Amino acid sequence: GFLFGVYLLQNIFVFDQFTTYMSLFAFFAYMQGMMGGEQKAVSPKNAEASASDAAVKAGAAVLLAVLLVSVQYAVNYKPLRANLALLGAFRERNIEGLPRVFAAYQKALAYHSLGDYEIREQLAQFSISLFGAEGADLELKQKVFDYVIDQLKQSQKENTLDPRPPLFLGAVYSRAGLFNEAKESFNRALTLSPRKQQIYFEAADVYIKEKDYAKAEELLEKAFRFDERFNEARVNLVAVYILNGKQEQGDALLIEKFGKANIAFPVLAQVYALRKDYPRLLEIWK
Repeated sequence: GFLFGVYLLQNIFVFDQFTTYMSLFAFFAYMQGMMGGEQKAVSPKNAEASASDAAVKAGAAVLLAVLLVSVQYAVNYKPLRANLALLGAFRERNIEGLPRVFAAYQKALAYHSLGDYEIREQLAQFSISLFGAEGADLELKQKVFDYVIDQLKQSQKENTLDPRPPLFLGAVYSRAGLFNEAKESFNRALTLSPRKQQIYFEAADVYIKEKDYAKAEELLEKAFRFDERFNEARVNLVAVYILNGKQEQGDALLIEKFGKANIAFPVLAQVYALRKDYPRLLEIWK
């Protein structure tokens, strides 16, 4: 009773997971086993039937053991080895270790475990940071790019209704300077999740890189209207207003929410630096 009560209590605070669900049904199975029927008198006929039942049970136990080992290998061992490889990738913090990081990601994905989806997203983030790493080998960058594109396309194929694979794919393309491919991926993500603001932010960034501020403004205005309480959406829109020469509109949005126009957001520092508006930049840094 106590175990069942604890299970119900934890479900108030967290979503059910496979591990807790498995424990629940193991508990039910235990209770069922404890509630066996009455013992029957043993006769020669019953003894023969019991021997036959024992043989069947022994065979079932062997089969169950084989099945259990197979399941444990797929559900526990392979994800464990993949996670250990992934942790190895996180430990490297210098330029010299970048090839080992890439090898660790490859090793993690070679297990084809339940965690492949998450590992690919971590790999995408690694590739994005690698593109901007000074001193990194160009051949390594190309190898990582080819590999991560292939892996993200695999995630996209496996999860056709999930917007995250095309979102990550677009981010990698954008960082690599392949803007047409990036826009195509972001459009796919928006088709799957037309109100997800983060996709609009990423897509607008591509147009900003192309200096198409009007299109970026259109996307960010739409994202802002979905939820005007979200500060990141507001500030991103202000940033593109500033880039598009609409300083007064940008100031009005900031004053509406924060009571003043000079707010310490990194993106505002970036756009003022880009426009060489040094008085405003100084106020942001202050």
